Amino acid sequence: MKKIFYRLIKRSRVDFDTKYSKKVFDYLNLYKNGKEKLAIKKYNIVRRNTSCDISYKAFIQDGFYIAHMDGILIGETSVIEKGVVCFPNVHIISNVLHNLDDNNVLLSKRHAVIGEYTMLCDGCIIIGPITIGKNCIIAAGAIVTKDIPDNSVVKGVNDVSVNGLNNKVFYKNYRFGEGKIFNRIVWNEE
Repeated sequence: MKKIFYRLIKRSRVDFDTKYSKKVFDYLNLYKNGKEKLAIKKYNIVRRNTSCDISYKAFIQDGFYIAHMDGILIGETSVIEKGVVCFPNVHIISNVLHNLDDNNVLLSKRHAVIGEYTMLCDGCIIIGPITIGKNCIIAAGAIVTKDIPDNSVVKGVNDVSVNGLNNKVFYKNYRFGEGKIFNRIVWNEE
């Protein structure tokens, strides 16, 4: 009886994450297609039913994978490229209230640009208009306030191991949507 109950809980959690992950992509696509009011409505549903605040104005490419819909905060000028994996409690936030010229036109971005195939581990915080390179790992609990080069591992507060991965990390069977989903990260020992 205990195993059956555990399987039901586990399955329902996966269904919950999948359902709301798809809703996130729905409202992002609605906003891109000019249907802002409908995007805001779906955004509010996701925000109300999960503990996530992923802005409908963020530019998120296909292949972005949300491991669990818990405590994720992604600001409106964030850019997330394809193949990024996001674990719970990741915050991509701004340290600038607004950066406007005399005509109230936004001069620059306020949030980060996350490169392709980067892994954002549990509880990492990315602050300000910085760029994180391709194929990086931001460790659990890391705080990033500076630009990060490609193939780096970040831990602690801006503690960067440059070329720490040596291009040995790749994603296998990774795609969000109707096809295959994220299976595992494979370390290629050569």
